[in-house]
Amino acid sequence: STRKESSAASDVYKRQVYESGQPAEMGTIEEKLGTVQVALCSSSKLGTKAVKAHGLIMLRKQADNMGGNGIIEVTTDYGPHKDIDENCEYGVFVSGNAVVFSE
Repeated sequence: STRKESSAASDVYKRQVYESGQPAEMGTIEEKLGTVQVALCSSSKLGTKAVKAHGLIMLRKQADNMGGNGIIEVTTDYGPHKDIDENCEYGVFVSGNAVVFSE
């Protein structure tokens, strides 16, 4: 069971992610499933890159839970956000749209 769960978890990392404003050739979208988003706090400005990377993993998991195999129109905002504690100096908000790409 653990091996199967581990395999399923690693499949999440294979989800296609396309950031807004970045040129890309993506597959055909069969269905748009909805918005995926996460707001996180970094303890330092230097750490915001790692926090963004973690946020993208969380978006992949959300898309997977919705039945999607990709995320499009991903944007990242830095700074205060309503879902982050007001004392967080280095907020990171990542959002996009979960989709199903044709295989």
